[in-house]
Amino acid sequence: MKKVIKVSSIGITSFIILFAIVFLGARYGWQLFGFNYCISPDSIITTNIDVKTDIITIQGDTLASAPAFVGYIHKIDGDKMYIGLKYNLLFGFFDRDGQYDIRIKGNSTSIRSIYLKNKSNSERIWNLE
Repeated sequence: MKKVIKVSSIGITSFIILFAIVFLGARYGWQLFGFNYCISPDSIITTNIDVKTDIITIQGDTLASAPAFVGYIHKIDGDKMYIGLKYNLLFGFFDRDGQYDIRIKGNSTSIRSIYLKNKSNSERIWNLE
């Protein structure tokens, strides 16, 4: 009887640990791989871009209805800013919303254009006139 309880406890504990690893990897692990797992700019709608000297605000939505916005990454290369948006179909159930509202703080006076980017392509969404 003790052996059955011990084996059951090990099995349940292993399942919980495995589930936690898969959940955390799917929810946050994409940040380790840069733009590789970001959504294609072709499926993104940008509704508002506000560039001030100390903050950049970008708002929009996705064309797909099921994925949930879970985060973004950004990179500044010279006078260009690249932003990658991550949507998650399976593990985005905490905030099941496709809309994004990004606020990037910092000195933005050197930025002349902003691009949405994923692994294979990028699309300019803002340009300083």
